[in-house]
Amino acid sequence: MPNENSTFRTFNRAEVGDLVITPVRAQGLAFNEAIARTVTTEAASFRVPRLTDDIEAAWVAEGAEIPVSSAQADELIIVPSKIAAMTSISRELASDTTPNSREVVGESVAASLATAIDNAFVVGYPTPPEGQLALAPFGLGNLTTCQTVDADPASGLNPFIDASALIEQVGATPTAVVVGPATATALAKLGATAAGSALLPTAAIGGARELLGLPLFVSRHVQAGTAWMVDASRIYSVLREDVDLVFDASRYLEYDTIAIRAIARVGFGFVHPESVVKIRTI
Repeated sequence: MPNENSTFRTFNRAEVGDLVITPVRAQGLAFNEAIARTVTTEAASFRVPRLTDDIEAAWVAEGAEIPVSSAQADELIIVPSKIAAMTSISRELASDTTPNSREVVGESVAASLATAIDNAFVVGYPTPPEGQLALAPFGLGNLTTCQTVDADPASGLNPFIDASALIEQVGATPTAVVVGPATATALAKLGATAAGSALLPTAAIGGARELLGLPLFVSRHVQAGTAWMVDASRIYSVLREDVDLVFDASRYLEYDTIAIRAIARVGFGFVHPESVVKIRTI
């Protein structure tokens, strides 16, 4: 941490990891292993190869020619977008070298980044005008080829059973369900018979919630009347390693206050959108 005489300081990778990266990954829905594969990279983009047509196997007699199956492949290019947070704290807090002050600073910055990242992952970002680049990465809300179940997700288990079947029909495996607070509350109130007692936190699963045996995540960014079921193996959350954290004592000199700026770059990639199901109220 900077001392009282410092006016400007950048943090090394280990410090940034402790203060920002680790808390963001712990808090962020997009970085949960049941939701997506998390990848860190130093490159400006991350490329994911994908098959657009499955290879076909065949039964062959001994000594006979093996038929050739032509695999159709392309790649998904994920370009992390820049996200930044800026705040200020008193010089006394910034000069405090105790672990508590480091945690306060890290939690504040990480919480703001995690909130914005999760909002982009769940809600998505408006398509920019032609010729302009999107400021934020596209998320679940931007998917146009995901599968859908037209039903109220708060009505019970049936919509989620249908969603699970749709994912399995395309060769994927459901790994998590994401709902909003109102839907989670409504499902829990249906009772053990209708919705499953694991909707309520239990010690057996570490306080987590489950639905149909899948981890159930509650996010305030999910719109009412909507829920998502995903296969984490087909979603990528990419985090650039060059996360930047700076303390600057000169910006607010007249207030004897330290400015704090954090910059990260994050992108999402949906390798197989059909393995995502949106449950929606019509």
